[in-house]
Parts: sequence; structure tokens; C-alpha cells
Amino acid sequence: MSVQDYITKFENLTLHCDLREHCSHTVTRFVWSLKSKIRRAMITCSYDLDIVEEAFDVALKIDMTFKRLVNVKVRCSKCEGYEHYDYQCPSKSQHVSIVSSDDK
Repeated sequence: MSVQDYITKFENLTLHCDLREHCSHTVTRFVWSLKSKIRRAMITCSYDLDIVEEAFDVALKIDMTFKRLVNVKVRCSKCEGYEHYDYQCPSKSQHVSIVSSDDK
């Protein structure tokens, strides 16, 4: 579910339940029910959110940032392939040592 869809659902459920609570409690409930990576970003950035609408805006901005980061392609410097770094390269370099019968 996208963050925008979740916000819509959250607002509808809050209105449907006729919930009357302090704004900070509503913000906390919203933040803690987000996807973990978005929740962690909101908590670690120490946003001072007093209004639910501010929390909605911040969550949407963080979600957009993550979506842009996903579109960045990672390229391996060993095999020139995508989707992995050189230390994760699946094409391992093979070292072959030749031993002649004269060396024995």
C-alpha cells in the first residue's frame, strides 16, 4: 500500500471511529503504523510534528525520496554489470596455478 493510500485510509478510519485524542497521540499512532523504513526515517530525522497533517507531508516526502533512490542504478566495476557492487560480484575471478612435473 502506498503512503498516500495509507494516509487516506488512516483519515477515514479516524473519522469513522470519531476518535478524540490529543494531536500528539494521533501523530504517534500514525508514525508507528507506517512501513518500518519510513518510520525509522521520520524518527531518526527528529521531526517535531505536532499536527497530523505535518506528519502526512513528511511521510510523503520521505516516501518520494526512497522512490528516487530506488531508481539509481548500481554498477559493478569488475564485470560492468548492474544491481551489485564489485565486492558482491557474482563472477568471481579464478586463479589457476600450473604445476609442472619438473617442480616436484
